Amino acid sequence: MRIKVLFFARLRELAQTNECWIELPENAQILDVRSELTKIFPQLQQDLHRAAAALHESYAEDSTLLKDGDEIAWIPPVGGGSGKIEIISPYYQVTDEPLDLSKAYQLLEDPKFGGIVLFSGTVREWTGDRRTEKLEYEAYKDMALLQMHRLGEELETTYPGVKTLAWHRVGTLVPTETAVICAAASAHRDIAFTVCKTLIDRLKKEVPIWKKEFFSDGQTEWKENPE
Repeated sequence: MRIKVLFFARLRELAQTNECWIELPENAQILDVRSELTKIFPQLQQDLHRAAAALHESYAEDSTLLKDGDEIAWIPPVGGGSGKIEIISPYYQVTDEPLDLSKAYQLLEDPKFGGIVLFSGTVREWTGDRRTEKLEYEAYKDMALLQMHRLGEELETTYPGVKTLAWHRVGTLVPTETAVICAAASAHRDIAFTVCKTLIDRLKKEVPIWKKEFFSDGQTEWKENPE
């Protein structure tokens, strides 16, 4: 059977391709895909060991059985997660357009809310003594949107009456530009602060978005998004 494989971020650069097709026997598992890829792309062995697999935009275990035509994406480290959500809303966005804090606030405005907490993550110019010229953000967009929506729904279930929002920018950003906005609205400020912090912390760990940092000395480095 034929399996489609997608690569992102550092894995894409090492493989020198965005995707490929591989042939596997019937009843093969994701573990077999991992093994076959290390034969085709030996330079991926170390990174594949740390990468997670996603089957049709949902995280999957190595023991998952595959069928002909399945699509496997290899996710460089961003953390765990599972489940698939099929509803996409304006409260969760992955976009190459500039992010607007005022629009995020307006989307959450409602007389029932007594507190709206917004977090804006911007590109900083200095990391220690290294100067950053730009960042390039890359996402597995469909899966990122699904994971963001799943996370928002989970928090809204845990904290009834709360509304969440998560927007992330992709593409090239320079210092001071906004890369991510997370927000939570609630009847009371304490819950809004708690949910907003949880949302950004888990988004950084669970959503398949990566960044490549370009320094003024000409060096580049892929960074795991939790940083």
